Amino acid sequence: MERRRRRSAETATALRYYLEGLVARQSWTAAALADDDGLLLGGATTQVDLEAMAAVAPLLAREPEPPRPDGFLGLVTRGHPLRVWGVCVDGDRFHLVTAGAERAPPSDAEAALERILTASHGVC
Repeated sequence: MERRRRRSAETATALRYYLEGLVARQSWTAAALADDDGLLLGGATTQVDLEAMAAVAPLLAREPEPPRPDGFLGLVTRGHPLRVWGVCVDGDRFHLVTAGAERAPPSDAEAALERILTASHGVC
């Protein structure tokens, strides 16, 4: 059965649709995908600065523990916990960064992101 209701052949739109779906299903406040330089590739939220989340994602990915949602990060996430997961696509490293509920992404997230990033126009 096809779960996706919205589709797009355009990479940026497909990525936004996928991240919006993750935010809804995982009860996150926001989700963003960043490259290893901290540049925002796509995201979904109405409450959090996605560019700031993307900028800190590569730094936080190197930390052994999830950061506390206070200080600068508290300003970025409005007090919501921030989590970062590494994603590899065609040998390139990306970071899925989320704010909100401390749930891990679904097990098929990396495969879905790889499909989106490689299927359309050879983005990676």
